[in-house]
Amino acid sequence: MTKGREISPEDLLLFLRSLPVLSKVDTRDLALLAVHVRERHFARGERITARGRPLDASYIVVEGLVATDEPSIPQVRTGESFGALEVLADDPMGVDARAESEVLALEVDARHLIGVLSESFALYENVLKELCRGLIDGGVVRLSALAAAPVIAVGGDYGTRLGVLELLVATLPFAVDHMSSLAELEDHYRIERYDAGALLWSAGDSTDASGVLLSGEIICSSGDEVVELVAGQSIQGLEALADRPVAYRGVAKTDVVIGRLPVGAFLDRLEDDPAFAVATLRWFSAQILGFLRSLASP
Repeated sequence: MTKGREISPEDLLLFLRSLPVLSKVDTRDLALLAVHVRERHFARGERITARGRPLDASYIVVEGLVATDEPSIPQVRTGESFGALEVLADDPMGVDARAESEVLALEVDARHLIGVLSESFALYENVLKELCRGLIDGGVVRLSALAAAPVIAVGGDYGTRLGVLELLVATLPFAVDHMSSLAELEDHYRIERYDAGALLWSAGDSTDASGVLLSGEIICSSGDEVVELVAGQSIQGLEALADRPVAYRGVAKTDVVIGRLPVGAFLDRLEDDPAFAVATLRWFSAQILGFLRSLASP
């Protein structure tokens, strides 16, 4: 890398376009983001961010290698980024990152990132989908990790007695401040009931809806690996948002009740309500960050 190298506006757009999360974003929205990008140069061994300090920016590596103390991203190479989850989640812990070589990076201010995502739903949708795809394609969401996912307080008989709007509030607790959007989603929510022993889905099946197991137990299997899902756990939300097939088989161990929300209807509502969209992304990012850290804990 040439020390002090500057990226031309044309090269900046080409580089941003090469990133998977931005590859399908139109030029106007790409330019909207590029305006708020700042070039940063770091010497080998230089600390970029520190653990214990909330991040005020995220970083995309253009050249060089960065080491972090986040187990999910121990090294960040050209075309990869760090800090976005922490910024979106408004996480107070931050991340420790140091340049392992001379590094040229793009810095995106936190306020500007949220602002751009609010203005461009195409960019917002790509970020949301890439977060999910990164977890699935990177092998983070293994079958064994399903059992470690958070349990939502809607399980058992209590969950089956809740009305749809109450279920949505329990599933998306942050959305209590966005009741009009939840009310719009109410008509799209569906309740599915299955008998014990029923095949719920096979490995390779596609899904268009995020689900919550409201009652009963499900046995999920892939090869020799078997886990049991209990009432209150989420089902196939990442796969639905990422447009990825389910990688494991699901069979009802007992009679089960599943609540499902079609992803298409959810995305439509996010597009119509930018404030709801930002709140959703912040909450979702915090959930992912907490999940990744729980997997890394001894």
